[in-house]
Amino acid sequence: MGLQHEVITIMVIAFGVLFLVAFFAMPWIVQGERRRQRKKAQSGTVGVFDEVFHPEAKNARVMWEAQTELPAPAPTPGDKPDLDGGHITIRLPQQ
Repeated sequence: MGLQHEVITIMVIAFGVLFLVAFFAMPWIVQGERRRQRKKAQSGTVGVFDEVFHPEAKNARVMWEAQTELPAPAPTPGDKPDLDGGHITIRLPQQ
């Protein structure tokens, strides 16, 4: 019965330490999340100033975001793939 009592005591202590670590780490985690949200809001504010005072930068940013989100066009059935040493090369039209 002594060994079982020791195991239970160790488990209770381990769960207690784990609970205390989680309890004291929670404000740090919440503060980090708030910091990330503030940074997102600040970057949105800069975007508004770009749109008003430097519209070309805003337009360039919008075009860049659109291009990064678009997938590469699929080849048509009539296109022959360019084989360079066993590798397929996909050429995109220049804009």
